[in-house]
Amino acid sequence: MRRPSRLRRIAKWGGIALSMVLVLAWCGSYFRMRGWSSTKTRVTVYRGVVIMDQSEKPFFAPGWLNVLVDDQGSPVYLWVPSIKAFRLRSVNWRVVQYRLPLWVPFVIVAIPTAFLFRRDRRPLPGHCSCGYDLTGNVSGRCPECGKGV
Repeated sequence: MRRPSRLRRIAKWGGIALSMVLVLAWCGSYFRMRGWSSTKTRVTVYRGVVIMDQSEKPFFAPGWLNVLVDDQGSPVYLWVPSIKAFRLRSVNWRVVQYRLPLWVPFVIVAIPTAFLFRRDRRPLPGHCSCGYDLTGNVSGRCPECGKGV
């Protein structure tokens, strides 16, 4: 069997690494809210959801966020992506909030990665690529699929 191309190997192992990063971010977001903000945009990961807030005017303090989550109040459990727009009453301008649960990018990365690993499986010794056991076969051909061995 041919060795998989370099690009496919990079895609497989890159997919594994990215999937692990997403799982770690999801688990870590239940203990700490992490993120980054500029004056008009803030991106945070909180309770398994990536939240991006955009403001019409400068509103957020720029820099990195790292806040311990110790609230016992209403947790944010969001299973579907959403977009929410609202007005801040105190300053009367609009803020748009985009929410993306971390399971969405995880599934988008994990399914093709699993497919690539499945596609590159090598047959067991003494078996054909179709899975047929060739023990005792002296014809040189697989009786299941007809492939030469």
